[in-house]
Amino acid sequence: MTDDAPLPNEPLDVAGLPRLDDDDFVSVDPRHVLGWLLFLVVAAVAAVVGGVMIGAQTGDGWIAIAIGGGLAVLLTAGAVWSWLEALRVGHQIRDHDVSLRRGLMVRTVETVPFRRVQHVSLTRGPLERALGLATIGVHSAGPDVSIPGLDPDDAGALRRLIVTRAGLADEGVDADQNDSGPPPVDETR
Repeated sequence: MTDDAPLPNEPLDVAGLPRLDDDDFVSVDPRHVLGWLLFLVVAAVAAVVGGVMIGAQTGDGWIAIAIGGGLAVLLTAGAVWSWLEALRVGHQIRDHDVSLRRGLMVRTVETVPFRRVQHVSLTRGPLERALGLATIGVHSAGPDVSIPGLDPDDAGALRRLIVTRAGLADEGVDADQNDSGPPPVDETR
């Protein structure tokens, strides 16, 4: 090609492109949904107690009922919304990428090619530890995705798979950042 020749830029046949099949997404563990519901129930109870305390301070029981009831209704609606949204979260691992699906009203699918992955993390917050869950974080040169609601053993295996597929060397693949203490020492080196 010469510098004067135009570059070909033909349209692609989108019907022949690979697709993410919605049926192939793996949903989060039901305990993840339970965790959100427990958090919101605690918040609703705190709202009702706060409303009662405010009503007791003002001496007007209707204010307590209005504040506590209003907050409880809002938090209950939030719990239902969170539950429906958590049911929608799922991940999919393919030969060359990892995808995360989420969202109820605004549905989002983010895909990170393994060649772009720079780091993979496994985290377990206090609520996740109490529920026996973990979250995988896939950090890349593009979007970062966090896959919540995973069984810790599955999360460790998924992390090792992503690290291997991404070609990340010595990223502490066997040190699945959990509460079991420091990673084992490899004395064969």
